[in-house]
Amino acid sequence: MSALPPAITETLQQFHITPEEAAVAFTVKLVQEKILAYTKEASAFEERYRTTLEEFTKRLQTRSHSENFQESDDRNDWQFAVESCHYYEQRLQEISAIAQTRIQA
Repeated sequence: MSALPPAITETLQQFHITPEEAAVAFTVKLVQEKILAYTKEASAFEERYRTTLEEFTKRLQTRSHSENFQESDDRNDWQFAVESCHYYEQRLQEISAIAQTRIQA
């Protein structure tokens, strides 16, 4: 990794923040933004179909004789949003735990 430009290191020093702390804080912010984006996407599907992903999936499975490709695509996108949200929530917990360990050290 290359050294940070003096303007950045000096600014971090003024705020009494190490580059590692800044990297952790920035990573937390990025992950929180991902969680928010995927949560909004999943909520939009819940509002559109007025149900949960689980119930929507069951409804599609029971209508196997007449497949609606738009609904199938939406279900896949919805599933991806939910799974991605869970993934990033787990990552946020891991990062927060790492940050807490480093603060206590």
